[in-house]
Parts: sequence; C-alpha cells; structure tokens
Amino acid sequence: MEHQTPAILCRKALRKLLHRKGLSWTRPTYTLAKGNLDEQKQFEKQMDLIKKT
Repeated sequence: MEHQTPAILCRKALRKLLHRKGLSWTRPTYTLAKGNLDEQKQFEKQMDLIKKT
C-alpha cells in the first residue's frame, strides 16, 4: 500500500506546475448585480437637491 503525504507548494511552484500541465491560475471575478432604476433615479434627484443647496 502506498503512503501519500500532502505536498505543500508555494504559489510560484503551483503556477509552474499548472503551466506544465497546460493550465493556468486566474483569480475569480465577480459581476455587479443589476440596480433598481427607480431607486437610482430617486437617489440622483436627492443628490441634485443636495448639490444645489
């Protein structure tokens, strides 16, 4: 029976390993949620009032 121990790799070593396998490391991205148009218009009106005073 083989004994396997978990290997600890630094980021650079992991990146090189992935590259050799034809893979790449990318950070996750996020998308912004759609805003409520009515609330945005109301907010813009409030900001206009604040700017005028």
